Amino acid sequence: MMTLLESILLHEGFNAKPYKDTKGILTFGHGLTYITEDESICIVINRLRERGKQLEPYISKLSINKQEVLIEMSFQLGINGLMNFKRMWKAIKREDWFSARNEMLDSQWAKHDSPGRALEMADKFLLG
Repeated sequence: MMTLLESILLHEGFNAKPYKDTKGILTFGHGLTYITEDESICIVINRLRERGKQLEPYISKLSINKQEVLIEMSFQLGINGLMNFKRMWKAIKREDWFSARNEMLDSQWAKHDSPGRALEMADKFLLG
């Protein structure tokens, strides 16, 4: 016999992106129509752990501030987006922190997408 959770997961199915259910109600996940802020925070925490594990080979020897900046960048830009900062990664490999910061700021992300956030993150990167 299935547990309650197994039954709901089976019958609701999973959709990562919002869709309209049979009644036209915007739905996502396993039949969800909303999430609470606490639930959203749990999701963010899980994704940050996931990103930390994915980035571990590249960031494990860096300070906590630098690790946090790179993890946050990957949260916003995705892993592939972060890895596309090739000149930044080369500067990090050389331990040229100022150049790495400048490479963060010489990007679409910093110039157009999230200038305030990018500047804050780049400055945090230099702190330690």
